[in-house]
Amino acid sequence: MADIHETETVIRPETPADAAGIQALLDHAFGPGRFVKVSERVREFARFRPDLSFCAEAGGEIVGLVRLWDIHIGAIPALFLGPLAVHTGRRL
Repeated sequence: MADIHETETVIRPETPADAAGIQALLDHAFGPGRFVKVSERVREFARFRPDLSFCAEAGGEIVGLVRLWDIHIGAIPALFLGPLAVHTGRRL
């Protein structure tokens, strides 16, 4: 694996091919406890917005992620942010 500190980071739209890398990053950033968080319950009924979700990639590895979801607060449409994750080796 390339040293993620010494490789260029590219921010790009998330694609279905990123699934394994995203899961690895989320496991690294949040661990298995993320599945019991209230935010996971929200994402169970929210509509994922791939057009507003992005990955940061360095050396062929997903090192950052931001996702958005459509939700409603009462009758008002809104966007739900998360997960937002950055590999610990890339945090400032």
